[in-house]
Amino acid sequence: MDLKRTIKLCLKRDEQAFKKLYNHYISAFWGITRRYTASPEETDDIVQEAFIKIFNNLNQLRDIEHFEAWAKRIIINTALHAISNKNNSNIDINDYKPELPEEDEPRSLTAMDNMGISELIGLMDHLPAGYKTILNLYAVEEFSHKEIGKMLNIKEATSRSQYFKAKKAFQKILVEHNLKSHEQYAV
Repeated sequence: MDLKRTIKLCLKRDEQAFKKLYNHYISAFWGITRRYTASPEETDDIVQEAFIKIFNNLNQLRDIEHFEAWAKRIIINTALHAISNKNNSNIDINDYKPELPEEDEPRSLTAMDNMGISELIGLMDHLPAGYKTILNLYAVEEFSHKEIGKMLNIKEATSRSQYFKAKKAFQKILVEHNLKSHEQYAV
């Protein structure tokens, strides 16, 4: 797909160009959004809303070369906004006092490296929404704790603390999952 040409046509409200851009990016953007949501249905709603924002604000894109990063930011912000507006959130990340780890935590959880995306997302769904959000923003999207603090309206120290707690909770889920996986193959 010729991205520059497609975006220029989208700016002229060309319906075929919209479809082309949508079809080209739907899988990637759905995958990003799914990491933040509790269900595929919620993901569908958020992705649809984000695409509408992308199309409606395409004229604000300063450099077509940066379309993917610009659109990804809209996708993530739309997901975060939807999560923060959800009344039945399992956890309020502002309720916790900071517990700072001694040093910066590594961004990767080694057990995740050998898992499939759908399996990983399924396990992350067991985390409270606040933990899942922080873990995604820091470990997956690679935002700094300072950036996360600004995005979520929390202190940088709270982001660090929540990441530390989210990582511990997710490691516990991974251990439990690993034990269950081994049990099903036991003779």
